[in-house]
Amino acid sequence: MSIKARISALWGSATLLYLYGDVIAFYSPGALQRMLDGKMGPWPVTPTVLLGVAIVMSTPAVMVALTVLLKPVVNRWLNVVMGAAYTAVMLFTMIDAWKHGFHFYFYLGVVEVLLTLLIVWYALTWPRQPRREF
Repeated sequence: MSIKARISALWGSATLLYLYGDVIAFYSPGALQRMLDGKMGPWPVTPTVLLGVAIVMSTPAVMVALTVLLKPVVNRWLNVVMGAAYTAVMLFTMIDAWKHGFHFYFYLGVVEVLLTLLIVWYALTWPRQPRREF
């Protein structure tokens, strides 16, 4: 399997886990009421907040395609930067998840961190010469 396919598959898996975490969170007591009240965590829902969330949530999905489409040099560094950034984001959100007893979200966060660290590792060890696939 090519390095591009491996990294792309990792981004796809991470994207699905981000989405599953948000869907499961709907079942947390009071979550739907907070949504109806226009709250997203401690913040009021505004068009700017929604745009920010859309950017954060769409980036890993876009990385699935970019990883397959971009040239190796740009691809490698984009995956290192974005993989590290999403590892940091998840570590930050896992602190809050643990404090509020959202153990499901903490578990998903651990898996997501492992996936994004694998992305960084694969990108850093990207072969200089393409392997021949048989």
